[in-house]
Amino acid sequence: MSPPRPEPWTIPESRWTLGLAVMLPAALAVGLTVTRLPYRWNQIALAYAAYYREYFFNLEIQGWTAAFTQFVGIHPPAYSLVFLGMTKAGASPDTWFATAGAFSVGGVVAVGLTAARSGMGVRLTAMAALLLAVSPHRLAYALEPNNYPLLLLVVALQGLAFADFVLARRRGVALAFLTLLGLWTHALFITVPLAQLGALAWSDRSALRRGTATVAVAALGCLPLVPGVLEGSGSVVNPAGGWSAVVEAMLVRFPARYGAAWAGWIVGFAALVGVVRAIPSGVDAVQEETVAARERTVTRSWALQVAVGGGLLALLLARGTAATHQFPYYLLLLPPCCLLAARSLSGLRWSVAVGAKLLLLASVLSSLTWAWTESARATEAWRTAAVTYPMVARGVDAWTEGSSLILLGYPEGGDDDKDVVDPAYALIPHHLPVNHEEPVVETLVGGDPYWGQPFGFFGDRWLYTYTGFMEDRFEGIWSATRGRGERVVVAIYPASAGSNDTQAAIAWGRRHGVEPLTHDNTVLMVFGPGPL
Repeated sequence: MSPPRPEPWTIPESRWTLGLAVMLPAALAVGLTVTRLPYRWNQIALAYAAYYREYFFNLEIQGWTAAFTQFVGIHPPAYSLVFLGMTKAGASPDTWFATAGAFSVGGVVAVGLTAARSGMGVRLTAMAALLLAVSPHRLAYALEPNNYPLLLLVVALQGLAFADFVLARRRGVALAFLTLLGLWTHALFITVPLAQLGALAWSDRSALRRGTATVAVAALGCLPLVPGVLEGSGSVVNPAGGWSAVVEAMLVRFPARYGAAWAGWIVGFAALVGVVRAIPSGVDAVQEETVAARERTVTRSWALQVAVGGGLLALLLARGTAATHQFPYYLLLLPPCCLLAARSLSGLRWSVAVGAKLLLLASVLSSLTWAWTESARATEAWRTAAVTYPMVARGVDAWTEGSSLILLGYPEGGDDDKDVVDPAYALIPHHLPVNHEEPVVETLVGGDPYWGQPFGFFGDRWLYTYTGFMEDRFEGIWSATRGRGERVVVAIYPASAGSNDTQAAIAWGRRHGVEPLTHDNTVLMVFGPGPL
């Protein structure tokens, strides 16, 4: 048998070249992440921020210790603590987005470092980091002001700590801390340490006892979360679609959701090849202490993460605990998938390796094309916002100090899409601090994350957002401000998308003596003193 043909264009491995292999994709990730701002600055960002009001309220009632035990919905309090810190510091929406973006890009860096630490070489390290950097799925959630960008970061960092724990026989302090942080970020993170213990039992039993002790220490740190876990365990908030719906969601809807479906299938297939190649042929030497054996243990931990995490996720989707039309949970699997896809290229015959690399590069180019197209669309929508919604622009100008602005915007798509741009928000400042305290409006639900969540902007200006006309709440805002002689501005867009609600709002305004101004599918009504 002839020896394998050496690969051309060998890149010398050094800290410098490995560093470039990590940081160049990370720099690309920064640029791509910034382009997602128009997709995330909208009513939903404010809804997420309002979602934490109940958390803040519980702290006022129960004391500061409640910050470590209160869940937000079904989520543990790690990100709630981060958002609490930003709120206390008077952060602007841009700070919310920058923090989430830093978490997401940090995940790219951590995946690249994990690949380099695991002996994957310069090119495969660059490939792993690049696959995550351009991932349309990462980008869709990169600026989300909730716990999912943090989950991506913690999964990647904990994987790096595990690689160091196995390869260098480090003490498990960093691994225990990051495991604890992951468990405080999302309940599905439990699959990560379980998969890693399985990998140690599989091929590195000499480190299994230390790994078990590390996980046990992290578990002790989760004791404050037990009441919240017990309260939320077994909850079913979505219809159980059955296994056929799960298969369709995972293999059809999810790959096609962002970018080209074939690009998602290529990365998924490469990750599957990486899983298969992680399975040994014959009996594995569990006590082997070579560097190659330890690297195999790390690779197997990624394979088990995908298997265990994907299996649990499928079970939750089938029973309705998670929704088949929502995809943020898959961020748990994204770092190990990118690492496995890159690892699948190692050790192949030259001709096979060239074809495989070209396929993965084609998927990267497809994702970049998608990101470029989406960025251009969003940039154009924001640039022409005042022309698209002229009455909204005029209403923002009338939104003077002490006044309230009600945006009645009919959404083009649901929050699950993550690719809908609301140009009206290009007219609303996102670089200035917001006030989370609510004005006294009796008809509004306190801390309501869905309807009319009020936020105070610069100069004591209040913003309310709605996706439908609710007369009692509009009346409440009007009544509360009328006695103080303050202005209420109502801007409706695009008016034809909710014609019945638009007509009801116009009729309500006329009953209060205001004739609407209409132009280019937008409506403006101004209640209160002063000329427009």
